[in-house]
Amino acid sequence: GTLVLIRMFTMDYRLTLLSAIPLFFLAIAAFFIAKKMRMRFRARQDSFEEMNDFTQESFSGLSVIKAFVKEVKEAFNFKLKNDDFYNKHMDFVKTMIWFHIIISVFISLTMITLMGVGALIIIYNPAALTIGQLTEFFALFGTLVWPVMALTRFANMRSQSSASYQRVEQFLDSKPLIIDGENIIDYYVDKFVPYSEVALIEKRGDLKKYKVNYRIIFDKEFDLKDKEVYILHSNNEFDIKKAKKLNFNFFEENIYEGSEEVSLNEPLLEYKIVLKDNDKLLEYEKGLLSYPLFEEIIESCTLTGKITFKNLSFSYPDAPDRKVLENISLTINEGERVGILGRTGSGKSTFVDLLLRIYNVDNQTIFLDNHDIMQLHSRCVRENIAYVPQDNFLYSTTIKENIGFSKENMNIEKIHEAAKLSDVYDNIIDFKDGFDTILGERGVTVSGGQKQRISIARALAKDAPILILDDSVSAVDTNTEDQILSNLNRIRKGKTTILIAHRISTVRKLDKIILLDQGRILDIGSHDELLKRCSVYQEMVNRQALESKVMGNA
Repeated sequence: GTLVLIRMFTMDYRLTLLSAIPLFFLAIAAFFIAKKMRMRFRARQDSFEEMNDFTQESFSGLSVIKAFVKEVKEAFNFKLKNDDFYNKHMDFVKTMIWFHIIISVFISLTMITLMGVGALIIIYNPAALTIGQLTEFFALFGTLVWPVMALTRFANMRSQSSASYQRVEQFLDSKPLIIDGENIIDYYVDKFVPYSEVALIEKRGDLKKYKVNYRIIFDKEFDLKDKEVYILHSNNEFDIKKAKKLNFNFFEENIYEGSEEVSLNEPLLEYKIVLKDNDKLLEYEKGLLSYPLFEEIIESCTLTGKITFKNLSFSYPDAPDRKVLENISLTINEGERVGILGRTGSGKSTFVDLLLRIYNVDNQTIFLDNHDIMQLHSRCVRENIAYVPQDNFLYSTTIKENIGFSKENMNIEKIHEAAKLSDVYDNIIDFKDGFDTILGERGVTVSGGQKQRISIARALAKDAPILILDDSVSAVDTNTEDQILSNLNRIRKGKTTILIAHRISTVRKLDKIILLDQGRILDIGSHDELLKRCSVYQEMVNRQALESKVMGNA
């Protein structure tokens, strides 16, 4: 490009300047139009996403739409969203067309101007420029024009990809709202980011030897002068005196890679990276070792199932002034079978969400095995809990894969046993492909009761210290419910089981029943104890007994 411009300039500087000025303005115009295209492409994508979400929601709730005779209304709503997408798409297309038109007009006008000026120079000053030179000049100008055209097309594509990338980048940059315990890596970009992969080399009795590969990425602007870097390993407290100093023989730019072997009498659970600056310890990074070793060391994070709430009050982040749970204090001992009853909106599901670390709570308010839940890694907490939600979500894979979801390559006998315990085994083997039957999206190919029992089987197959069923037998008949509860009592001995329910029949045989009302505990006791002293519980028993009698006579 530079050589072409030099050659053009030596031929005629006036024509060269005349050709360069329009190209300069073309570049400015392309910049502003590309910016506008990016904005309109993003608006188009937002509208497309909204239309897609509406379409998916409409298909998922098609039976509800038909039941409430809202087909015409929903079709009209879809037309509005489709029209909005069409209009925004056309805005983008029009901008793109104008973009190409402006470029073509600019270049065409430039060539016409050059041709006219060149002709005048040849006519009035033949010694300055010949027809052959003018022809060569146009050929050289063409070699500049086509790269410019290519750049404008690139700007067009970049404006689209940039809009899409910004959406992805916003998602990737979003930080989790959950605050994990101290055994989590905090990524301080202005300092350094550690990453490790660990493999268990050998195991002799209690002694375990690990191969630890480190990769530490420092910010390029972070000054390492006069600083020392140490790696520490521990399951409890870290001691800088026991640290291993890293040397930087293989330090390249801002990346250090190294490996070492560590021998411990217990599984390696945590590591910490410490920077030492003139005898002063700087902020460190600390974390659980990364997957796939996490599956091996999770035994170090095993809980027994004791749960303690101490004066817990909780409000959702978007409604901080409204207490969903207030002054909750209770203890669920290891192996206890506990029921949670309450009206809709009493806080039952929130109770479960807090145990699953879906939301942050105040320190020293929830304890698992006497460990503050806010100091435990969320993966550690959830690994020890098997959960059956109200919305029984199933993946569109096989029944076998859904039940064995908690562990890869789960033994088929264990999957069959879990299906038998949830009283869904006979239904499954009646299917043409048995446990290899492919479930439709969200389990659409099975009934509500079968979906619920498959979800229960998935939780039972996990065999966790804590099992939580959130209104998870509501879609089955009384006989099936009794069979499932009987199986739970038999196989869950010594393990904590929590059942959230609306029906008294679901919880009456449990060790303890927690009665919630408007986020507060009204009473705690067995079925017989509450029946004697709690008027609200008595009212619930009498009302449900009457409902059962009416339904039986219907």
